[in-house]
Amino acid sequence: MKVTVTNRRGETIIVLDDLTPQMTVDEFKEVFHSHLNKFYPSRQRFTKGDGKEKVVLRNGSTLVELGIVDGDSVQFKDLGHQITWRTLYMFEYAGPIIFYLLTYLRPSFLYGDVTTEMHPHQHIAFYCWTFHFLKRFLESAFVHIFSGDTLGLFFLFKNSSYYWGFGLFIGYFTNHPLYTPISNELLINIGLVIFVVSELGNGYIHLYLRSLRTSGGNGKARVMPKGFLYTITNVSFPNYFFEMMVWVAWNMMFFSFAGVLFFIAGTGQMLAWGIKKHKRYRRMFNGENGTEKYPSSRKAMIPFIL
Repeated sequence: MKVTVTNRRGETIIVLDDLTPQMTVDEFKEVFHSHLNKFYPSRQRFTKGDGKEKVVLRNGSTLVELGIVDGDSVQFKDLGHQITWRTLYMFEYAGPIIFYLLTYLRPSFLYGDVTTEMHPHQHIAFYCWTFHFLKRFLESAFVHIFSGDTLGLFFLFKNSSYYWGFGLFIGYFTNHPLYTPISNELLINIGLVIFVVSELGNGYIHLYLRSLRTSGGNGKARVMPKGFLYTITNVSFPNYFFEMMVWVAWNMMFFSFAGVLFFIAGTGQMLAWGIKKHKRYRRMFNGENGTEKYPSSRKAMIPFIL
């Protein structure tokens, strides 16, 4: 079976003649890679047809299932250098730990000659910050199951600049010699309780979601989430809700403009993700074709509101 691979301008890149109709797209990519070593499988994207007739050749499908026959042409797009989602998450979450630690050590090139001792609240802030991002780092390494395999290298710099930048930004002000701590100890204690409970809730949901994904056998099965924390919060993404509450608690304890800005940016992004995925849940679990009916009263991320 012969298939011609062209570029986006229709120019022939290579003609592959050692194919079979039952070959999967994954195997097709390996064959392409064996002829053009530069393009490893994860940076390859193939399509067939144009306009509304365009079909993406997705991994797992066979050539015959996609309607590809002897003599057909497919279009190749180079996705560029790729990294795994796991690598991205681990890299972006390591940065805030490093940069916050840098400000915690109060180097002279940031603060000049420092003669004052750190306030106890600044030490608590360091422990909270480090715990949070170390938790996220370890979850990325050992807990999360990612729907996609890889993404463009550009996102490593885009995502890391966000987290690493805020790590330095928040750390600079929170560890500053002139930092004015909140005087209300009760507020600190309440904030610390909210922080710990939210971290535990967030971590529990991540472990629970992993169990749902692994129960399908291939790591990508979709099961309607339910359970105690879904019942009491009545939201589709209590992990996002608890993550939001972590930063509510942080700003209760260690208020700063940088911290509030991080809370707004993070909450806004999680809301966008949550609303989009919430709508998808409603479409998936509509009570038809043997699926469960998604709870109509359940919100996306913020209980009773949104």
